[in-house]
Amino acid sequence: MKRTILLTALGMFAVAAPPQVLGQPALDSRWADLASPDEAMATRALLALTATPKETTAYLKEHLKPVKADAKRVAQLVKQLDSSNFALRNRAMNELEYYGKYIKADLETALKADPSAEAKSRVQELIAKMPKEKKDEAAPPPPLKGRSVSVQNINGQIRIIIDGQVFDPSKAATPPPPPPGPPAGWVRAVRAVTLLEHLATPEARAQLQAIADGAPDALPTVAARAALERLKKGQ
Repeated sequence: MKRTILLTALGMFAVAAPPQVLGQPALDSRWADLASPDEAMATRALLALTATPKETTAYLKEHLKPVKADAKRVAQLVKQLDSSNFALRNRAMNELEYYGKYIKADLETALKADPSAEAKSRVQELIAKMPKEKKDEAAPPPPLKGRSVSVQNINGQIRIIIDGQVFDPSKAATPPPPPPGPPAGWVRAVRAVTLLEHLATPEARAQLQAIADGAPDALPTVAARAALERLKKGQ
């Protein structure tokens, strides 16, 4: 759903909906739904959170984080990847994935510290999800201009000869796969930023500023800075 349409829907719902109180389990459930690829489910969660601005803002202050982490926090989360508590392991994995490429050096340092097999496997999985540097991509084949190119038909088999060598298409450089979409945590963060922009209370603005202090090119950071700028112009 487009941001402007979503803001309109939130505004209409806030006028029509009676005051509510969401307990911790309900807030946890709505927070989980915000990361859903199902737009309808995520929108329902946003509408429910809009009806409890005080509780929602307090919850987001605790759970919505800027995209930045220090080495100490990363080391703590890596240790939690080997916890016997499944929920703790899962939260640690999600938080590390949220920080993305910005903690790659810290994760590589963690691998050198000889972590447990479980933690090592999960850290390697996180690094594998990060976008590759351009230098790692296969180079495109050189242009044919200035080269000797001929086509031969031998017993019905077409062969292309380049500089005296048979060209084998199966060995040609293939384009790199398209980059993965943003992690679910970033999608949820952008939706939460939209919610904070709608609430526009001093507490909500302070939370937006905290998110805006993250890595400059991270999607949640960009969204928070844009929301603050819109709020500033609307004053």
